[in-house]
Parts: sequence; structure tokens; C-alpha cells
Amino acid sequence: MVGVRPRRPAAAATAETGDGSPRTLHDVLLACGPRFAELDPACVKCQGVSAPLHAPVLEVWRALRHADLYLY
Repeated sequence: MVGVRPRRPAAAATAETGDGSPRTLHDVLLACGPRFAELDPACVKCQGVSAPLHAPVLEVWRALRHADLYLY
């Protein structure tokens, strides 16, 4: 289709913070909105699997992504 860009995962572009440390799952959730500031770590699930908030998001993506390269 003309004018439609393919959707691509943003994992590589957002893998590190400004100081070079790995971006964590908590960092990504905070970027989604302030309502995620006080999450109960037991409630965070990716693909139905409990994921620690301190886990690097790139590692979570690599382990749990779908064949279409998205993490749901």
C-alpha cells in the first residue's frame, strides 16, 4: 500500500538510557504514563509470564517476543 510504513519494533532504539545503562522494564512502563509509577511487581506480566521490573527490556523482548517481533 502506498503511504503506509511497515511497523517495526523499537527495542534496538530504546535499549539504553542516556547514561549507557540498560533500559529496564520499569523504565519503559514509566514512559507509558505516570499511572505505572507505583506498580506492584507481582502484577507485571509479559506474555502471561511474571517479569521482574529491574530486567533489561531488551532481554525481556528477546525471550518473550512473538514471531512478528512484537512483545504483547
